[in-house]
Amino acid sequence: MNTPLTASIALAAALLAGTAQASDPITVNMTGTAGGTFSAGSSHTISGAGSFEDVYKLDGYTGWSSINGALSTQILNSGSADIDISSVTLNGVGFGQTLTFFRGNLDGRETYTLPATDFAGPLTLVVKGSLLAGNNGSSVGTYSFSFRVTPIAAPSTSPIPEPQTYALFAAGLMAVGYVVRRRRSA
Repeated sequence: MNTPLTASIALAAALLAGTAQASDPITVNMTGTAGGTFSAGSSHTISGAGSFEDVYKLDGYTGWSSINGALSTQILNSGSADIDISSVTLNGVGFGQTLTFFRGNLDGRETYTLPATDFAGPLTLVVKGSLLAGNNGSSVGTYSFSFRVTPIAAPSTSPIPEPQTYALFAAGLMAVGYVVRRRRSA
């Protein structure tokens, strides 16, 4: 019997199935020694088709550093589940994407890279995407990432003149021009 309550429950279940699977932040500890290079890496298995957003906190170094990294997915075999990543960011900086044809899928291998980029402070990696169930019924997929963190000196900051400084400079140039012009006409 199809009652309004049954229809409402079915609609709610359908909406929940399409809702992003948000996870609590996952802490990934960097390894290395003070004054040397640090590294971090992990893999994550998604179970269940649908969209997801994973947040990672890279722990172990918070000073200025030059960081490069990569994240990759791969279809294991024909007909298996497919992870489609929509974005990968580290502290809001996006990674470049490369898609490779693999085992009959146009994006069977997805690779995301971050060239050496300078960061400071806590590092947060955000991975957004979706897992598509495979023809063989599989709804499990894995991606992995790794980072190389090289400590650097804090960038030097040169003072930037304020607008009033530019206005005073322009007024001085105009005054000099006025004096030169008066001398020429006299």
